[in-house]
Amino acid sequence: MSIKDWPVNEGPREKLLANGADSLSDAELLAVLLGGSGRRGLDAVAMARGLLSRHQSLRGLLSAQRQHSQCVPGLGSVGYCRLQAAVELARCHYAAVILAHNHPLCCGTGVTTGSGVIGSGSGGQFGEGNAR
Repeated sequence: MSIKDWPVNEGPREKLLANGADSLSDAELLAVLLGGSGRRGLDAVAMARGLLSRHQSLRGLLSAQRQHSQCVPGLGSVGYCRLQAAVELARCHYAAVILAHNHPLCCGTGVTTGSGVIGSGSGGQFGEGNAR
């Protein structure tokens, strides 16, 4: 069943607009970010659940190697690029927040988060301690 066939207020975008992003599950957030699943007969939320299961966690999915991610049905190069762009946006946002508050964990070219570093040169890998 397509998300379009779901009750009006139960779709991930509608829930996000009504209740904020923090009201969505990881699978629903991925579905919003990735859009249509690209797989016939599989809605975007079901595809996102499959991706999370396949990679064992959100962190596992976001840390997956490009070559591996591009071979996953429904994700491919476009989905991989969207996920990596979202990770980079989050990294930039939190680096700016830490810098703006003169946080003592800020140092050098990366921003230390206590259990990992958010910084450029991460090679598209989401650092330790940055998983949701």
